[in-house]
Amino acid sequence: MPRTGNRVLFCSTRADEVDTFVRTTQTRGANIELVTPDSGTAVDSLLASAEFDVVVVDASFAGGRLLEHLFLWQYPFICIVDQGRYDVAETHVKGAGSDFVVRDADGAYIESLHIRVRNILNQKEGSERQNSQIQVSEQRFRDLVDALPDIVYKLDSDGCFTFVNESVTTLGWTSAQLIGRHFSTILAPEMVDEVDRNIVLDRFKGIVTGDECAPKLFNERRTGARRTRDLEVALLHRNTAGGAEPGVYTVTSWGEVSAVGIARGVSTLDGYGTVGVIRDITESRRNVTALRQALKEKELLLREMHHRIKNNLQVISSLLSLQGRSLVDETTKEMFRASQARVQAMAMIHEQLFSSSTNFSCINMARYIADLCRQLATILDVAPTRARLALEVDETIAFEVGTATSVGLLINELVSNSLKHAFLNTPEGTIRVSLSVLAADRFVLVVSDDGVGLPADYTVHDDAALGHTLVQTLAEQIDGTVTFVGSDGTTVRVEFSAQGDSCYSGDDSSL
Repeated sequence: MPRTGNRVLFCSTRADEVDTFVRTTQTRGANIELVTPDSGTAVDSLLASAEFDVVVVDASFAGGRLLEHLFLWQYPFICIVDQGRYDVAETHVKGAGSDFVVRDADGAYIESLHIRVRNILNQKEGSERQNSQIQVSEQRFRDLVDALPDIVYKLDSDGCFTFVNESVTTLGWTSAQLIGRHFSTILAPEMVDEVDRNIVLDRFKGIVTGDECAPKLFNERRTGARRTRDLEVALLHRNTAGGAEPGVYTVTSWGEVSAVGIARGVSTLDGYGTVGVIRDITESRRNVTALRQALKEKELLLREMHHRIKNNLQVISSLLSLQGRSLVDETTKEMFRASQARVQAMAMIHEQLFSSSTNFSCINMARYIADLCRQLATILDVAPTRARLALEVDETIAFEVGTATSVGLLINELVSNSLKHAFLNTPEGTIRVSLSVLAADRFVLVVSDDGVGLPADYTVHDDAALGHTLVQTLAEQIDGTVTFVGSDGTTVRVEFSAQGDSCYSGDDSSL
């Protein structure tokens, strides 16, 4: 039968009491549907089949048995007791939704009874409205959380799921299937010993780690700064777990877990626990792996390319050396040696790039210039005692291949000229090579010797020699200016800019 108002079950042994209460509620216009059983058996049947808002019960109804068992039904109730039977009220009226009235001789208690019933109905209506609002708010929250692509979960103090959103279906589970199960249910077996609080913390007993070295755990349960962030764990699809149907998914997923603990006192109902978010990073890990593989292949190709270029240049240098041995004319032989030195200068750049373990685009100029000057002395067959080399090169300077080649060929021409011409009339001398930073992206190369020097009115444009023409051309390639000073030996100063990225950072740790 459909309800017509608030339903009240009125159980009394006194018919006049029932009639008076009915008249009172009708007089007050209360929207109450009153049900008045005449026996305990009828009450049991009514409570089992119908829903009531309030139960009013005479303490002596059905021999008092109804009052003793009424708390099992979880209904708010009001107990009617006779005067002097306060012990009955003290024994049975204890819950927040229960109350009592005491009969009096003139029947005024009926008015009080009506007011108390009305108050309970009002409280119940207000509570239902509040609960309805809470349910709507909670449903909105659940809808929002379920819409997230990440897995959002909550664990109790034992590490078992008390909540997990619908995104867990990507692992083959439903939310209901995981409630009450341990977090390790979705972990790959090899991960459990590494991230389970109960296992890991036991291994760290007596060890002071600090925040940086503290273990990362999926079921952290402490609040504050100590929390688990960006912990990578392998998660198994349900169909790859033990006892489940195989063959649907065979790939282990990777998740990134961020979790924070809930301490006792923050949530007194749940005690210790954990809330966290799991983000699927399987695809990003695949991409990183693919990028690393591609980078490794590129490095191998670059290494092989520089190796082959270096070998080809070495072959050309060897051919020039062999051809030069068959020549008789000293001028021609000198030209072959100069060409061989230029080829060697370029080959040494690719040799450095081939032997580099970290950087295939930048040349460390300090190492390169030192090797280049030693190679020149060998090719030109100059005794170390006759021409000493003094190098002053900033260890942090590195250039990309184009700039390094131009600077290397410049040094090749200038040092070669000093080795061949500066000390013709002296038994020995010193050649100095310096490379330093001039400004933000400007550098200065200085090659000097203490030999015979140049004529006072000398300019590079007056010299038709290939070497000095090359110096001018190479300097222009790197936006450089050349200055010659011929007093007290010869000094050549070249100010220039690095092409592209100079690779210079002021720190040689990566070179």
